[in-house]
Amino acid sequence: MFYVPDMKRLSAFVSRAAQSQFSSFYRDRFEFLGTASLRLTDPASFQELPFLTRSELESISPLLRTYVPQEEVLFASYTSGTTSGKPLITLFSSIERYGVNISHGYPVSRALVINPVFLKNLSYVFMQMARESSPPLSVTYGDSQNLANSAVLARETDCDALFATPTLALHLAEHMAAQYDVSKIKLISLASESLTRAKRAQLKSLYPFAHIANVYGMSEVAQLILVPCKKIIEEERDSFHVVSALAAVELVEGELVITYDLNRASPLIRYRTSDYFTVEAEYCDCGLPGPVLGWEGRTGVDTVKVNGIEVKLADVETLFVPLTSLISDHYQVHFYTTDGVPSKLRVVVEISDPVIFRNKMLQERILSEVLPFLTTRWKVGSRSTFADAIQRDLAVPLEIEFVERFSHESSRKFKRLVSHIS
Repeated sequence: MFYVPDMKRLSAFVSRAAQSQFSSFYRDRFEFLGTASLRLTDPASFQELPFLTRSELESISPLLRTYVPQEEVLFASYTSGTTSGKPLITLFSSIERYGVNISHGYPVSRALVINPVFLKNLSYVFMQMARESSPPLSVTYGDSQNLANSAVLARETDCDALFATPTLALHLAEHMAAQYDVSKIKLISLASESLTRAKRAQLKSLYPFAHIANVYGMSEVAQLILVPCKKIIEEERDSFHVVSALAAVELVEGELVITYDLNRASPLIRYRTSDYFTVEAEYCDCGLPGPVLGWEGRTGVDTVKVNGIEVKLADVETLFVPLTSLISDHYQVHFYTTDGVPSKLRVVVEISDPVIFRNKMLQERILSEVLPFLTTRWKVGSRSTFADAIQRDLAVPLEIEFVERFSHESSRKFKRLVSHIS
């Protein structure tokens, strides 16, 4: 799939980047790969340009790939490092208009923000997107480390919209129930983690009067770039429209590849995101231009594959829902190959909860009830269970470890599936 709103704009943008006096980053890449003299006249010629990867950006100082004078740099954005283990820093210049409506047309007026990305390095961007929206939003910045205080802030400022990650929205709910009337929350906008069917169902029960909008953004772009329309939101689908801010968007073997020119400081040309989508429809009844994309997941985060066994986050979270009375959602799943036998999969479920960690009797109960449940019901393919995989010598028996803290933690983005398979 290739979608470009304006080929003339795209061609002029690539030419500016290649001829810039401030950075030779793209010029050097194009010359090295033999595409410096390429004339961009149509999508086919554009797709001859090389892909840009995260590792390439990480390998070069952001100061050496900045395309405006230093005095025009407004702020720096950085990724969490959850996927690669290293944050990617991007410098940003002023952007006149982001071109995204984060209110989605719902009658909301004040947003409680507890998404760590919007709280920290993208707070400026969120404020501007909020004011551009229809209707415009005023903003209350909460505290993702103190959700009880965030609920008080929601009450005192009469918030009617919530911007969070799925995990934080779930954890906030008990504090909102104690401090505020949750029926006042009419819109929940979720980003930075996959929204699985199980989590959506939990959120619907906790915030029964809220419409749930699943949105997609990137710190490398510092804005939301894929959003649902009202029709998609009300049908409770995880589908997206492409925001017109993107100069071009491609799906290459399912991977989202973006070209972004609004940030003059650090433009992106054919950037591989490592996120996967499908084309659900070429158009939408809502009237917005461009195709409708459906979320498939992020490599190594939403799907783990080893030796023909595929494990999906959505299936894992659905599997663990019946276990919430025992372990709530205080679990993290780790994947390894077995020492000395790389063909076998080893899975360790870490459970981190202060009460469980200190209670040996409760641990024994969880081991006796949870392990058989997981072994016989965990699907690791279209038909096989984990018990089948063990019997076929493709996996070793599941393990549960009770830990004081998860062995993999991030201050900004929770990772449910952790792959240790290279």
